[in-house]
Amino acid sequence: MDLMIDVGKRIPQPRQYGKLEVDTGEKVIHTGHIALGSPFSNTQPIRGYLIDTADSLVMKTGQKISLNQKISDISKLLLALKWDLNHAGSQKFDLDISLFMTDAANKTQEENFIFYNNPRSRCGSIMLKEDHGLCVKEYYNETVQIDLNRAPSHIQTLAITVTIDEADERGQNFGQISNAYLSVIDAASGKEILSYPFAEHLSVETAIVVTEIYRYKGEWRINAIGRGFKGGLEALCDNYGIETK
Repeated sequence: MDLMIDVGKRIPQPRQYGKLEVDTGEKVIHTGHIALGSPFSNTQPIRGYLIDTADSLVMKTGQKISLNQKISDISKLLLALKWDLNHAGSQKFDLDISLFMTDAANKTQEENFIFYNNPRSRCGSIMLKEDHGLCVKEYYNETVQIDLNRAPSHIQTLAITVTIDEADERGQNFGQISNAYLSVIDAASGKEILSYPFAEHLSVETAIVVTEIYRYKGEWRINAIGRGFKGGLEALCDNYGIETK
C-alpha cells in the first residue's frame, strides 16, 4: 500500500517511512492548524457545557485504568484533544494527530497507520475528525472516533500521538503548548470517562505519545503515556515499527 502525505506547493522534501512517502513541504490540503485567537481557548466551559464531566477521573502520567471497569460493555469512544499556545507572533503552528494500530509485537502495518491522509482504518474502528454524531468536534482541536468492537483481534494497542509539523524549521516544540488535555468520552452516554493533561512536563519535544488503549486479559485498558520525542513523526514511526529511510 502506497500512501502519500501531500503537504505543499513548494519543492517537496520527501522522506520514506517504509512505503510511506512523507513530503515535509508547506501544507495546503491539511486544515488541522490552530487559528490564533480562537473563541474556544477557554477549555473548561466548553467541556462542562457540551459534555457531562461530573464523574470524570483525571489521570496522571503513567497511570493505567481499565475502561471496562468504568463501563462494562464499552465500545464507542470519542477521544477529544484541546490545547492553547504560549508562543507569541503570527507564525503558523500546526499540530497533527496520528494513530498507530499495533500487533502483539508492537508493530504497525502501513495500512494501520492512521493520519490526516489516511484518516479511516479499513476495519472502520478508527476515524479521525469524527465524533459519533455528538456534534462536538468543532469545539476541540482534534477528535478521534473509535469503535473498539470493530478493532481486529490481532490489534493489541491503539497509540494516540501528536506531532508538530515542520517543528525544526520553525523552531517550535511542546514547550510552547499549555492547557493540553485529552478527554475520553463514552459516545453512548455522552459522558466523559476520564481526562488527561498530557503535555505538562514537555519542553523541547516535537512529538508525543499521548496515550495507548490496549487489550489486557479480555479488557480494554488505557495508559497515560505522555512520552515525548525530539524526532517528530519519524521518531514515532520508528517507535511503532514503520521502517524509515
